[in-house]
Amino acid sequence: MYSKDLVISAGLAQKLKLSVSDTVKAYFLSADGSERTYRKLRIAGIYKTGIEEYDKLFAFADLRLIVRLNNWAPSTIGAYEIRTHDPQAVDRVLPELSASLPEKWQALSTASIYPNLFDWLAIQDLNRNVVFVIMAVVALINLVTC
Repeated sequence: MYSKDLVISAGLAQKLKLSVSDTVKAYFLSADGSERTYRKLRIAGIYKTGIEEYDKLFAFADLRLIVRLNNWAPSTIGAYEIRTHDPQAVDRVLPELSASLPEKWQALSTASIYPNLFDWLAIQDLNRNVVFVIMAVVALINLVTC
């Protein structure tokens, strides 16, 4: 069996006037678009990442529901995630992993899948540094004038 819970973004919840514990009909299309089916799902949670581009795209449901709706075998997978203890090691591990995979498979880093997210994080680092410099200048001026 599968869970009938759904987690949606705050933006989508606002547009659809939904809140936690509400029920919603979620429609699913077949791969070729010829068939559609729906399931009544309960809003189990609402998330907000702060990145509107991603909040518009993603809702989270039980993977077993998706497997059942698409008539996939339970052993069928669409992706496999590998995590490294050291995030900096990804650039070193990725070529080794790619070389060991079958020809039709590909290894991708999170940064290559979601470049906008990593660009946004880099901007946040820059903002943090600018704020620290401004605070240091203000502190220096205060020390000198006292």
